Amino acid sequence: MIALVSRFTPRQKALLAITISSLFFSLMSAITKAATSSQYMLHPLPGGVLAFYRYAGSLIVLLGMRQVLGVPLLGNDRVGLVWRGVSGGIAATLFFVSLQQTSLTHSVLLNYTSLIWGPLFAMFALRERLSSRYLFILPIGLVGVVIVTHPEMSGVHIGDGIALISGIVSGSAIVQIRRLRRTEAASSIFFYFNLLGMPISFLVLTLSHTPLTLPTLAQLPFVAGVVFSSVLGQMLMTYSFRELSTAEGGLLSMTTNLYSPLIAIVFFQDHLHTSTLIGGALILFSSCTLILNNQKPKAKKPQ
Repeated sequence: MIALVSRFTPRQKALLAITISSLFFSLMSAITKAATSSQYMLHPLPGGVLAFYRYAGSLIVLLGMRQVLGVPLLGNDRVGLVWRGVSGGIAATLFFVSLQQTSLTHSVLLNYTSLIWGPLFAMFALRERLSSRYLFILPIGLVGVVIVTHPEMSGVHIGDGIALISGIVSGSAIVQIRRLRRTEAASSIFFYFNLLGMPISFLVLTLSHTPLTLPTLAQLPFVAGVVFSSVLGQMLMTYSFRELSTAEGGLLSMTTNLYSPLIAIVFFQDHLHTSTLIGGALILFSSCTLILNNQKPKAKKPQ
């Protein structure tokens, strides 16, 4: 297998990396769903606790890479890196909490609405103008959100609402990443994300009166699985964007929305309702259209 991959061109290796990256992110979501559910764990881990250990484990890996490989961590644009860390930490922590409250499919779909909200944040943060196509696509994406969450007079399901907020905040984080990647290394961006994600997840635990407990021997494999899959997914995604355009990488990373429902059906016996399929299709259509519309010539990124 290794000999076969060594014969691939850099572009082929990047395509393989982004595909495997999406699988790892889907695996991370599935492990989180299992670890936070009383249906699969005798003593389930709260989403906020699992998020805390994800950040802590990732920091240990990054610090090890710093020592062995000398990868940069502190960066130059500290204000921008902190802002990305805060927004990304809020979004990711809420995503973990939503997996505890709603289905795997809904959490992933609503989290990926970040691609729809991103241009709105870019209008303020990067002074980018909203295109006429975006103004046409946005209502389609919003209709998809409404169909998936199917709000009633009593409100939106709490888990769906948390996942949607995660997607909105993640849209802000994506804009910061786009700006920071002009000058900052991916390792620095990922470092601040985990560094600030830890206190954010701890704050969520405090506000929800959930104690931060050490994982038991039965819970430890799930914590390790989340850390392992998230770090590998992030590293492979970062590697792939050296050779792929933003549009190509964005479209291929969205295959997470295909893997996650399949995992949910096979391992969690989820039933995909017609509303989920229709609303999800509208969300994915809107996101894909926006990615293609914003495709720009690939610029060389800092290593």
